[in-house]
Amino acid sequence: MTRLHWIVVAVLLMGLPLWAAEERVVFEDRFDGKLGEGWSWLRENPSAWKIADGVLEIRVEPGAADTVKNALVRKAPDRTKGKVAIDVTVTFTVPPTNQFEQAGLTWYKDGKPVFKLVHEQIDGKAYIIPGKIAAPEKTVQLRLIVTADKYTAQFRPDAKGEFKTVAEGDLATGADEKVSLQCYNGPADAEHWIRFDDFRVVQLAEGAAEKEEGFKSLFDGKTLDGWKAADMSYWSVEDGAITGKITQEHPLKDNLYLIWQGGELGDFEIKMKHRLRGSPGINGGFQFRSKELPNHDVAGYQVDNNLNTDWLVRLYDEHGRHTLAMRGRRAVFDAQGQTRHEAIPEAEGAPWFKLEEWHEYHLTCVGPRLTLKVDGRLAAAVVDNDPKQQDFSGILAAR
Repeated sequence: MTRLHWIVVAVLLMGLPLWAAEERVVFEDRFDGKLGEGWSWLRENPSAWKIADGVLEIRVEPGAADTVKNALVRKAPDRTKGKVAIDVTVTFTVPPTNQFEQAGLTWYKDGKPVFKLVHEQIDGKAYIIPGKIAAPEKTVQLRLIVTADKYTAQFRPDAKGEFKTVAEGDLATGADEKVSLQCYNGPADAEHWIRFDDFRVVQLAEGAAEKEEGFKSLFDGKTLDGWKAADMSYWSVEDGAITGKITQEHPLKDNLYLIWQGGELGDFEIKMKHRLRGSPGINGGFQFRSKELPNHDVAGYQVDNNLNTDWLVRLYDEHGRHTLAMRGRRAVFDAQGQTRHEAIPEAEGAPWFKLEEWHEYHLTCVGPRLTLKVDGRLAAAVVDNDPKQQDFSGILAAR
């Protein structure tokens, strides 16, 4: 079975009015010499925490969620009045060694831990929990977004780039809610210390995930309203994602496109999450600035990805010039159609993402310039000055 999961996050149309989203810092603690007001300790061990060099350091002691020592706790923000983000940067000063050794944020109701967003050691590897997303970096920035009844868990490796969502779900309100910085399941015979820095509580504008940069959602997370394919039997919504599915019982010989019905796009940006799973030769991606042919095929620019390759993703011209720029390359087409290729050093070599795991595409199209980022990192680029081949507007379609 092959599954292509395609979540459209948002699109920004250049030149149109944008939302002016606002956010307000409710509380901030950079641990500059002392703890900020409002903190208290749960099962404090004074000899196992300190503030030094502008960070809070806590020793990872043995224990579990209900016996954790030196949990730093404060009253949780009132999430019934809107969307709130809680941020903190977490650093392992030495690699974790114990099973389930962890550090991060924990949410309490009525004195009991009910939810955590942590950097955790499991079977010799480090993950972000929930979601169990691989995170080998020693430093991560965690972001927990809460509303009256939901949570969104995010992180940024090395506290750089864009936040990646690892999990979403229900988090009903309860009595005496608190949020905590904590670490536990450490070794008894060695000193492992965690650094906590840049703790913030931020009141977000409603819809800030979509509107803070002027983006408009194209997918409601529940239905395929606004999307259409020649054969809809291959397309569905599963776990909040647009899903294209091919099976032995329901094979597919030719490309099939799910076309957004909102009209043509010219200059725009689009952000989406994507995952591709199946046999090694399967590929997927999406068309942009393209046109639908009479047989329901689609021609034009494409973000193409393929499991059975080293390059994984490229900018492509379907029914045209084929490969425009592989990952790690910038292609410049002149007015005569001649091509000059340049290296993008930060995108060359081993990939920093896996097609089988959730990753984010960020495509920007302005005039002849096409720029593709993957997980916040430049992957490929094209400058198309060939008047016989370039396209300045067209349809958007999942493939």
